[in-house]
Amino acid sequence: MRYSIRQLQRRNSLASFAFLFLSLLLISATGMLLILPFSRTHCWIGGVFGFVVAGVCAAGGWCRGSDHILQISGAVQINRIKHQQLVNILGEVSNAAGIRSPSLFLIDDPQPNSFAIGNSPDEGTVVVTTSLVQTLEREELQAVLAHEVAHLAHNDGRYFALVTALLAIVPAIRNALIDVLAGLWDLPFVLGAIWIYLVALTIIGCLFGLGWISEVALKLAVGRQREFLADARAVEITRNSDALMSALIKLYKTNHRQSAITSIYTSPLCIVDPADASNEGSAHPSLSARLRAINSLMGRSKTIIFAQD
Repeated sequence: MRYSIRQLQRRNSLASFAFLFLSLLLISATGMLLILPFSRTHCWIGGVFGFVVAGVCAAGGWCRGSDHILQISGAVQINRIKHQQLVNILGEVSNAAGIRSPSLFLIDDPQPNSFAIGNSPDEGTVVVTTSLVQTLEREELQAVLAHEVAHLAHNDGRYFALVTALLAIVPAIRNALIDVLAGLWDLPFVLGAIWIYLVALTIIGCLFGLGWISEVALKLAVGRQREFLADARAVEITRNSDALMSALIKLYKTNHRQSAITSIYTSPLCIVDPADASNEGSAHPSLSARLRAINSLMGRSKTIIFAQD
């Protein structure tokens, strides 16, 4: 199926709003689930509480989400003198994209990869791994950095931070309940309290299901269309489709290596999913789909083939 870049951007924006709304419903349902065993008539209080918690977490994701992702990924600010070429390349592609050059962070990791995060196009951060710098040639590095800058220019960085904060709520509640239940298990056994254990185990089981839904939803939220759009914008910025295709081939061939950025909250952000070597069920398109899309972009002005393998 063929879509213009503008059509893909419009579809992407609508999907983003729809996903944020569904995230609020999921968190509200979690709150109702926690109250339901104790009072069916007052379970709505849990739903309202869930909305409030979601609002607080969304605000936190908006303000501090980027810092949290950088922290859990182990990223450190790059030495500008040691990596002057990388800094210069990032400045070039940022100028071409019409945004301020983002901060540049580095992760010591054996898998070549990168991602971008930030609250606005002019307040973003690009993260690269040491292996990426060592593996790619200059033009390939330029193409990868242009891809990440494109994410920032499309406001994807802010969206990533927001949905990551929202979808972290359900697993956090689940883990807290597991800790509480473990503490209760150490107390003297009381026959009348056995229903508490059963209710807690039932709720935790439901939260495991909701947690799995959250993980799947995060992959869908990031979305393959965002990768297609960032690839297309990267080609527009660098005017070098061959470099981007060459870089993607190298990255897909090496994403079986052990990586420290395979967290559910970081891997969907990367240019290539470090947690899924096959990219099946991933937030990322397959290599063949991305290469076909880039080729179609070069062969047909502002037209991109949106396909999934």
